[in-house]
Amino acid sequence: MKRLPILILLSALLTIFIATSCAPVKDSETADLFAQQWYAFEDFNESQCLQKWKRVNISGSSELIQAPAQSENPAIETNQAVMLKWGKDSDGVELKYFPVSPINILVWQKIRIFAAVPADAGSVTLNMWIHDGNKGVYLTGSEITPAGSWACIEFDVEDAKTQIDAAAVREVALVISYVGDNGTIILDKIEALSEKKITAAGASAPSLPITSITASSGQKNSGTLPIMALDGRMDTRWSSEFTDNEWLQIDFNSPIDLVGLKLHWEAAYGRDYEIQLLQPDDKWITASRIKFGDGGVDEIYFGPHKAKAIKMLGHKRGTGWGYSLWEVGILGPEDEIFASASSTAKGMSSEAILDGKTETYWQSASNPGKETVVEFTFPRKFGVGGLQIDWTKAQTPACKIEAFSEEANKWQMVMNKKASFNNQVEDLFFAPVYADKLRFVFAAKLTEPVRIADIQVKGTSEGWTPVRHFEMLAQRLPDGLLPNWLSRLQAFWTVTGLPGSFNESLLEEYGKIESGLRNFSVTPALMVDGKLLSAKNFQTSQSLAEEWIPIPNVKWLGNGLEMNITANTIAPDTTVVLYKLSNTSKQTRDISLLLAARPLQVNPPWQHGGYSQIKQAQWQDKTNTLILNDQEAMRLCSAPVFVSTYNQRPTTDSVDVIECLLGNRTDGNSISSPDGIISAGVRYDYKLKAGETKSILAIYPNEEGANITAPKDGEKFFSEEMVKSIKLWKETIGNWNIDIPDKKLANLIRSNLAYLLINADGPATQPGSRNYNSSWIRDGAISATAMMRFGLVDNGATYLKWFTGLIKDDGFVPFLVNTKTGQMANDNWQEYDSFGEYVFLVRQVVELTDDDEIAKLCWPKIKAVMKYMENLRSQRLTEKYKGTEYEGILPESVSHEGYIDPPRHSYWDDFFALKGLQDAQAIALRLGHKEDAEWLAKFETDMRKSVLESIERVRTRDSLATIPACAELGDFDPTSTSIGIMVADERDTLPADALKATYDKYMEESKFRAAQPVGTRSLYTPYEVRNISAMLRLGRIADAQMLLDFFVEDGVRPVNWNHMGEVVHGDLRTPSYIGDMPHTWVGAGLINAIRDMLVYEERGRLVLAAGVYDRWLDKGVSVSNLQTWWGPISYTLERNKNGQVILKLRCSQQPPNGFVVPDGVKLILQ
Repeated sequence: MKRLPILILLSALLTIFIATSCAPVKDSETADLFAQQWYAFEDFNESQCLQKWKRVNISGSSELIQAPAQSENPAIETNQAVMLKWGKDSDGVELKYFPVSPINILVWQKIRIFAAVPADAGSVTLNMWIHDGNKGVYLTGSEITPAGSWACIEFDVEDAKTQIDAAAVREVALVISYVGDNGTIILDKIEALSEKKITAAGASAPSLPITSITASSGQKNSGTLPIMALDGRMDTRWSSEFTDNEWLQIDFNSPIDLVGLKLHWEAAYGRDYEIQLLQPDDKWITASRIKFGDGGVDEIYFGPHKAKAIKMLGHKRGTGWGYSLWEVGILGPEDEIFASASSTAKGMSSEAILDGKTETYWQSASNPGKETVVEFTFPRKFGVGGLQIDWTKAQTPACKIEAFSEEANKWQMVMNKKASFNNQVEDLFFAPVYADKLRFVFAAKLTEPVRIADIQVKGTSEGWTPVRHFEMLAQRLPDGLLPNWLSRLQAFWTVTGLPGSFNESLLEEYGKIESGLRNFSVTPALMVDGKLLSAKNFQTSQSLAEEWIPIPNVKWLGNGLEMNITANTIAPDTTVVLYKLSNTSKQTRDISLLLAARPLQVNPPWQHGGYSQIKQAQWQDKTNTLILNDQEAMRLCSAPVFVSTYNQRPTTDSVDVIECLLGNRTDGNSISSPDGIISAGVRYDYKLKAGETKSILAIYPNEEGANITAPKDGEKFFSEEMVKSIKLWKETIGNWNIDIPDKKLANLIRSNLAYLLINADGPATQPGSRNYNSSWIRDGAISATAMMRFGLVDNGATYLKWFTGLIKDDGFVPFLVNTKTGQMANDNWQEYDSFGEYVFLVRQVVELTDDDEIAKLCWPKIKAVMKYMENLRSQRLTEKYKGTEYEGILPESVSHEGYIDPPRHSYWDDFFALKGLQDAQAIALRLGHKEDAEWLAKFETDMRKSVLESIERVRTRDSLATIPACAELGDFDPTSTSIGIMVADERDTLPADALKATYDKYMEESKFRAAQPVGTRSLYTPYEVRNISAMLRLGRIADAQMLLDFFVEDGVRPVNWNHMGEVVHGDLRTPSYIGDMPHTWVGAGLINAIRDMLVYEERGRLVLAAGVYDRWLDKGVSVSNLQTWWGPISYTLERNKNGQVILKLRCSQQPPNGFVVPDGVKLILQ
């Protein structure tokens, strides 16, 4: 996890797949299917398939076969090819393409594949399989001949289209058959061809007269250059820096005619941007302004223009990243869409709908006396999955949307759009249609004229899905009735659960509850005196019990009402939620409480959440229980006045369950849906007198079988359980205390210790309960240490013993483990920090427990781990690496997930290795293994020398003033370098000038960031809290204090829930990845940083009060029962009337090298 660019890469993988695998195929294009996502499968003998397919540079790789001759097809580019290999005894290999949504092959006539096999290969034949989800058709191909050169294999799909549902193809597969023990095939272009584009094999499409492609940023990254946005490939892209005002410009050597652009966005899209054109007279104009971009494919029409250049100018990003485009498509005159209207107000024109300008619009006549029709004629058959319409005002009209196909020769209903009152710009989604025309039909009787300012056509890849269904409902209903993420806005959440449990609930900042892992969510709403209200109609605030205990509360205040939503998880693994309504007005109020369960998670799609199917719903009157997916989902203590179970319909008349509850509409007491889009809800009606309060208790089991009997008095039961839970958490967190004027800091420690226990599954620490629901030794070592320093020693020791059992006999330390299975969770890469981290954890447990038995238990694994690490290092001691920056350091790895593509020689790994060697020596000496300690000492000395020499070689090579983070890049990453200070304690061996320059530069950047207005700061990861600990050890106390103040003020969101995510965005509502909330590796870093301000171990001594603020001294500081390597300590620190600062210390054992206190502080041992 862990460096910011990699977080972004990991969080975007799913989105990237969707973006690249759904592009519609139209009859004006030659679609290169090879640019899509394909997977290789071996049908019968998976173990014999030697490698999955991958893109390889055939001509530049000596291990691969000679590239075949290209004389027959000179347009083939071998550097874009794929090689698939399989071993003997294999019975069949398929290369499959799975679109995320159905594709249409109606316009296809042929599929052409360019392929080659080695000159000495046996017979290899290509066949094809096309499947629509219900049935398929097998197309027989031909043998690839001659061997050793390119062959063009064509499949005629005309007959196939008559045998399957051609508009709903869900799978296209290449079936490779061969004769011989082994097989190798090279595939290049895979094209879908329409009648308009069937040309000679190997011919190239005509190119635009491009002279240059430039951008405001991105040129420095060779993997995302501007040229890559116009290279015809959907696996390369341009991307910008992470700022709003970025641009991409394409210049032509002569003016071109165009009517629009098609932008294929990667995950990082533009929310607000404009398209500018450079006219032949060298004047720039704005052709179109997009203010509500939604990613995917933006098809923008702005009417006929001539342009010498085009520019995408960003104003607001749609995510926390930059802008990233797979491809920019130029829409020429042959792509123009024409609009017409049956009635138009005087002085208006229907052409304004497609002129790209939101300030111009079409308006219907005031009293047409008949239906008003707006018709769009496409230049050819278009695949349409949705529309984005700017109606010029928030109140949008109802209308029918119909499509016309020349083959069917009739208009068919696509959508019966309901009127809306919330959004001027409306996104509509429907099942993809292939049409020659599209029209809007408005009723004859209109209360006021209809206006349309702009329209964007969405392709079939952006058609109806369950999530988009709810997006439309969110646009139509009052804000806040559905999750924020449906409107592409971030919301925050917290966790509630039991220590060590495998299931936790989430409470969102507005009061939504998600019970159990990636489950449905329940949203509260109110009907007050006939007005429908959500959390957005109130002032909302969040809190924890006694300001730190993980029993979260959300309060709605306003409109003469107060509602408190409090969640508490109790045994057996059940979350109970009390909804408490109070009438704070002076009048009697008619109030309905609505609880709506929908197949939507609290975590948004950019958090790998989003949709969570509900395929079955049942209401049991006898027990007031809602059953979802055949499991008890919600049990209520009192009977509601109305219950609705509603099957959301992917049709034109679907409503929301809130509307069902208010309109007494239901589909019955027991329903099912194969699409999984069922919603359900309950309604309570009250007439509340002034000052009166009503409470409803809802019981949410976190897992099957975790049921409790609903009590008769729900509020009394909840209060009793609250008392028990508060007692449990106080006893669990322990009897230590920190009494300082900034009480928030002590509460942050307590809360994050509790969150660590909640996120843990069984013995295993985990950084999160959703996205990071696994155990990293990297996180675990730091997290367990944080817990033990505050008395949770048994938790740290239990984790160590569990993890020790997972280490292989040869000393390999798994860096990531599936908590439930205990198996390595990722074997696609290696990380070499895990070896040192494991030994670091052993030392922490041994010193904090003073338990030699644990040391003896772990010693065989420690020795094996150090041997394994020694063998790793030996790989860089060969003649090949002598004298290079790689000599004698650990091999390249993904490291702390900081260098995924490709792996690098990361000094993070080396710093942890040095720490592991130091700690292994200490344990060896403790156990009397003198020879092993001598071996480890020499290993440490030799490796330190290599690491320091490597750093100096990189600094010399790259003329660096700072310390590099990896050998290849010479990159600046002080949060990584801090491991060498606050963990490995190498501050005296690293070059002093480089250390100073590194942290001077970091502090300059940090102060600049802090000085920016809230909402405009650049994103960062709170892993930076570890820099606080490094600053303390470097004697930069004021810098440590400044950082702590900033991170607590800026990064704790919501502020009273006392936790951080993994990423902090300047704009609170940026719809972008933030990791888990709470993210407890970040939380552990914060715990350790605050503790280090008060006490830390170093070189056989205790450093006391190093980070204490001067502003605390007048009121005094009191610390009691904090665990250290030499037993618990307690002290008071205050300034007396004479200005003397006195530290009075109580301890059971003195460190061997004594105590260190700040200059001017008088130490008194008691």
